[in-house]
Amino acid sequence: MRKLIVGLGNHGMLNTRHSVGMQVANALVKRLGGEFKYDKACSGYIAANLSYNGTELVIAKPKLLMNLNGRCASAAYRKYGIRDPSDVLLIHDDLDRAFPKLSIKHGGSASGHNGVKSSMQT
Repeated sequence: MRKLIVGLGNHGMLNTRHSVGMQVANALVKRLGGEFKYDKACSGYIAANLSYNGTELVIAKPKLLMNLNGRCASAAYRKYGIRDPSDVLLIHDDLDRAFPKLSIKHGGSASGHNGVKSSMQT
């Protein structure tokens, strides 16, 4: 089974709350002993062939503005043969949550988040 994790954010604004998804992606790849490589077809940085508890992971960081992050997510989804949208995890900020609160949800709406909206539409 293969899962896609996409760290949403604005490339070039890595040390801001708005790009926390990219910061988490960096930490995950480091912890799993992988490295990001730029993938032009995906418009972002991809760390592939990672494994965690028997699950193959592909981790992506778009090199796009937040409202275009879905292009990278969609391209990586197709390129790496992700089978189902439920096999995609988007990591992003949420201004409705007090920092550093974390929430995990399955499904739902974009709740006004342009990176999530972009990923759901492409």
